[in-house]
Amino acid sequence: MLSIGGWKTSKAVFSYFDEHVGRDYYTGNEAAALHAEFLGSGRDRLGVDEPFDRETFFRLIDGQDPRTGETLTNAEKVTAGERRGAIDFTFSPAKSVSIAGLVDGDSRVVSAHREAVREAVSELEKFLGYRVTNEHGEREFRFGGEFVAAAIEHEFSRELDPQLHSHVVFANLVHADGAWRTIESHEAFQRDARQYVEQVYESALAGRLAELGYAVEKDPKGRTHLAEVPQDVQTAFSKRSQQIEAEIAARLARGEVVDRQTAVLATRQAKEGVPDRETHREGVWAAEARAAGYEPGQTLRSALATPPGSRAPDDREGAAGEALKFAREHLSERQAVFSRAELLTEALRAAPPGVGLADVRAAADKAASRGDLVARSAILEASPHGDYTSREALRTERELLRSARAGRGAHRPILDPDRAVRAVAAARVGEDRLRPEQAEAVRRLLVNRDRHVLIEGVAGAGKSHSLAAFRELAAAEGYHVRGFGPSHRAADELGEKLGTPTSTIDALERTLRQQPPGEKPEIWIVDEAAMASNRHAAQLVGEADRIGARLVFVGDRRQMAAVEAGRPFDLLDRHGRVERIDLAENLRSREATHKAVVDLLAARNAAAAVDRLDQAGRLAVLPDYSERAEAAARAYLAAGGPDKAVLVVDVHRDREALNGVVRRQLRDAGELGREELAFRAVRGADRSAPELRRADRFEVGELVQIHGRRTASALGVERGDVGRVVTIDRAAGKVGLELEDGRRIAFEPRKVRGLSILQEAERRVAAGDRLVALEHGSGYKKGDQFRVEKLAGEEIRLRRLDSRGRDAAGERAVVTLRAGERAGLDHGYANIVERLQGLTADRAIAFHNSANAKSRRSHANIYTALSRARDEARAFTDDREAFRRDAARLAEKPLAVEPARSRQAQARPDSPPRPGARHGRTAVPDPRRERADAPASRGPSPPRLERSRAQRLGPGVDRPEGDRARRDRPVAARLRERLARRPGRELGTPRLRRSESLVRALPRARAAVAGMTDAIRTRAAALAERVARSPVARASLREDRRVEAHGAAEKIRRGQRTPEQRLERDAQRLERLGGRRQVATRQVNDAKEQLLRADRAGARGLYVAAEKAAQVPAGARRLEAVGKLREAYGAAAEKLARGYAQAQHALARVRTAITATETRFLNTLNALTNFRSPTQAARAGAQLAVNALPPKLRVPVEIARKASTVVARAIADARGIERGR
Repeated sequence: MLSIGGWKTSKAVFSYFDEHVGRDYYTGNEAAALHAEFLGSGRDRLGVDEPFDRETFFRLIDGQDPRTGETLTNAEKVTAGERRGAIDFTFSPAKSVSIAGLVDGDSRVVSAHREAVREAVSELEKFLGYRVTNEHGEREFRFGGEFVAAAIEHEFSRELDPQLHSHVVFANLVHADGAWRTIESHEAFQRDARQYVEQVYESALAGRLAELGYAVEKDPKGRTHLAEVPQDVQTAFSKRSQQIEAEIAARLARGEVVDRQTAVLATRQAKEGVPDRETHREGVWAAEARAAGYEPGQTLRSALATPPGSRAPDDREGAAGEALKFAREHLSERQAVFSRAELLTEALRAAPPGVGLADVRAAADKAASRGDLVARSAILEASPHGDYTSREALRTERELLRSARAGRGAHRPILDPDRAVRAVAAARVGEDRLRPEQAEAVRRLLVNRDRHVLIEGVAGAGKSHSLAAFRELAAAEGYHVRGFGPSHRAADELGEKLGTPTSTIDALERTLRQQPPGEKPEIWIVDEAAMASNRHAAQLVGEADRIGARLVFVGDRRQMAAVEAGRPFDLLDRHGRVERIDLAENLRSREATHKAVVDLLAARNAAAAVDRLDQAGRLAVLPDYSERAEAAARAYLAAGGPDKAVLVVDVHRDREALNGVVRRQLRDAGELGREELAFRAVRGADRSAPELRRADRFEVGELVQIHGRRTASALGVERGDVGRVVTIDRAAGKVGLELEDGRRIAFEPRKVRGLSILQEAERRVAAGDRLVALEHGSGYKKGDQFRVEKLAGEEIRLRRLDSRGRDAAGERAVVTLRAGERAGLDHGYANIVERLQGLTADRAIAFHNSANAKSRRSHANIYTALSRARDEARAFTDDREAFRRDAARLAEKPLAVEPARSRQAQARPDSPPRPGARHGRTAVPDPRRERADAPASRGPSPPRLERSRAQRLGPGVDRPEGDRARRDRPVAARLRERLARRPGRELGTPRLRRSESLVRALPRARAAVAGMTDAIRTRAAALAERVARSPVARASLREDRRVEAHGAAEKIRRGQRTPEQRLERDAQRLERLGGRRQVATRQVNDAKEQLLRADRAGARGLYVAAEKAAQVPAGARRLEAVGKLREAYGAAAEKLARGYAQAQHALARVRTAITATETRFLNTLNALTNFRSPTQAARAGAQLAVNALPPKLRVPVEIARKASTVVARAIADARGIERGR
């Protein structure tokens, strides 16, 4: 395990060292520190590679050279003692490893721990770095450098149990760019480093212990355990953990709320001195081990009896490949893009003992070379940095973009513009008219022609209100409107507001089977679409394309995103060029201060929003967890409780704690009945599908529910049966369950589907309690709300509530539970933020905990929580600055089709990525040059013809305004700026003068082109752009390229074909290939149309066949008639499919030929621009305006005259430059 302490000043480090680190801080004996050494790549530079000593360590912490005492960094801070001195990383193996190394006395185990620490520290250094000021005056983060650390080893826990651990104290020094600097930690350090370095340590330790003959097991978290050390012995030597758990249980029994850190501090005892190490080991530890039934040394004897290396995997490469495959599938389920560190972390966690970092790193490189992984940026060898995506994620996002492109203009408007204006003006929702912004949104929906349209509105903008008016108008025109949502709550809310049946996206196929599309055209409204994943979007778009339905995606990207992989709403908006309708007015917030806070958060002005909240007295800072929970619960009940307010938390742990506090306060106030009954509350554990296919990801004691029909049948159980894990055979990949009726079954997870892991806890309820469904159950679905109506004997009677908290009516309004029954229900006072998106209340109480994972603390969490309220929102936090930082943190998942951000951009989330920027040794891919339906072309960029981007590249990214501005600037200015940035290059050199001759020729060439026909103008404009680019390219050529150009000129003079002739030949070939491409494209479209006709005809043919077969007498003749008709239809369809495939193949060949010809064309152009004489260069550049045109377009005298004028003026300019004018 790895724990990370915060930065400490030099003074604090000295005090901490004397009290804790420099001696065994539980024995008080300085000699009790087992081992200490200096680590880090920078120790040789400072000459600290000798045995550890206190004085050298203190000088390093103080930022001084240990040899001379010279200050290496900021002298003022060193003198004042305010300098950040060091940061402490603590590496601790599992208890079983400490027992083998300390109780059994196996020094080889201790050595294995040290070696694992050294390997982990070498990887930890790769996440540290420094900041420098770049040429733009910005502070830029850079990874790398040389670091110095001290590893100090101890063996005792606070209760004097065996606990081997090492403190690795990094001095705040890094040597980089020729100087000593202070360390800065990158965002990736917090995001990836801890788990990655921890798994490097655990895998290295597991491999070394396996080599020593120990039976090593890894738990689902990747921790290394020794299987032969009994659990009873580990428990006996874990007194500190027992104290903490007992304190937590005691406080919970008293109705108090407590987090683990509070319990740790409350049970911490003063340090006591003990005899020396050997006496304690042989006396106290040996006696305690025997009392637990363990003879010291028995695990060591078993390991010594095992042949060395016999426990290592037979095929390390294959095992690493399987672990990496699991890691890729596991991460891809939740993220379209994941970091290399995350990939290696999960692979190491899943790898068997003996498979280390080098093995999984090699497996990752092989997967990338096969194409299973797609690197989004250059990944250096042995580096944990960089991002990957998967082929499946790329394919899904490109299919969505292709559908968006095909759907543009695919439908007729629902109403013509004039009728739409009149209809919207007369529209009512209940008795309310539409506000102007809402009316405009509805009007644009009615006149839209595309298959897909986006509606994005801030929280409380009245999106549902607008959609209700749109549904009525569309239904009046004969459209069938359906509603979908990513969750049951979202679907139910939408259905209530639209007055139409709705379902979840996961139930789409079942919904279409039960209510198949009819003759009416379909419109599908998807609410909370920003929470939909790529999988959801692929389902919707696929079915909508199949039946021709329109899709209206409604959401807000500022609020919570999908838990699964992808951001399709953002993808369609940014890269699909789908029309987006904005609703920017916050209509929900009624109180002025609250509205100001929500509007500032919507504008992502987090600092101002937090200040405004604080100034209004609505931000409470209470560091103590229990005190903060009590205050939040009181505020929630004072605001009206569950009827008027919402209590919002980020994680289930806080939800359970706050529910307990609210119930106690209600019980003390007499709001709950005195009698209580208990039931077993269950909710699904957070496990991915790949995890459920691995036996080593199950844990003894957890509950497994079997809901797959085939799996239940194969195992001989009923769907919904629950069993408890009793055995795990990791070698055979089997899991044993004990069912509730006492039967035992075993299964191999890799062979079954339809399993889920449940977490169970006892919940006590009384009359008046509020419950919420966290899972589906008998008579309820996830998200349903209930009130405990009464307790009758052993029965718990629940009354269902509607979305506004009112009692529901009807046959299904009452649900009954038995005491002790297992149910997917829990107390419903506090809720995690995802479950409340789309809900509105009078007041909102947000509970913020800075100790939660950063992925659960972001702008989206805080904005969604506070924007639930109409009148007032309050926040309770333990750290004001952490709350401010979290409110500004944009935790957006990257898109697979987007290029990776540079490291500097990752450090500054508000800076947009720069497509085409160099990253490592390769260029970041630019999606603007990538087709949405095909890999990026390896050839040169096509000419910039004056036609739409959709015709040229398909769906992509529109060029930002900054890029347009740079492109339109004068070429000469760009050249001068570029040369000015190069040392040793002065303006006015022969190279620049040669470039300016082409630059001066360019405006006249463009003026001549202006009078040509459209066809000629398109070709000449593309050529003019090439001429504009050529001097820029030539300005950066090296000397060897000019020598090559001179050799090419010599070959031309010896009688070979001239460049002008080759350009003319290639231009003619391009023209012919363009014609062939048009023909091939036409053939593909014809073949596609024939296939569609054949499908329709086939359907009619089968219908006719059925009618004809019905007229044939029953028996063999009828079967024969139907069979012949079907055979004829199948043969025709197969023939058409072959024709379609041949047409596609022909089109691919034409595209390849065009790419090759364009490459040759540009190579010839580069050779032309390398002539030493500016006159030759000017003549050749201007002549291109004539040579590149097809022969039939160069015949007219007018064109020849204009071309000659261009050439003459260009030559005159070049000669003038030579004479020094």
